[in-house]
Amino acid sequence: ADHVECRNMGNYIREFRFAEPVALHSIQILARNERPYHGSTFEGRTFPNVHTMSLSVFAVDSLSTSSTMSRLSAEAAGTFVPNDRLVTDCILVRGEYLRISVVIFGRTLPAGEQLPDVSGE
Repeated sequence: ADHVECRNMGNYIREFRFAEPVALHSIQILARNERPYHGSTFEGRTFPNVHTMSLSVFAVDSLSTSSTMSRLSAEAAGTFVPNDRLVTDCILVRGEYLRISVVIFGRTLPAGEQLPDVSGE
């Protein structure tokens, strides 16, 4: 989870990188004062209202032979999910905002679990 704050309202792209590949489950942009789950101390500071924002979320798909980033689907206001199984080390959030609070749900791959060979060799 992370808060991204900009000096002025505007169109921004924010990149999130991971040291290890992550099997991505979902990404949530928290509304102001919203918490990702009961008991969490992380609280949303997003401005403007997440329900009226125009956001797009993309991820590098480590399982794909294409170099194009996959666009995640908006499941509900502020919640984005992959269309299929997605393993990534980089996520981009693009949109017009002053502040966003981002929570990324997923899991790192266990040490023995290898990424499938997508090279076709």
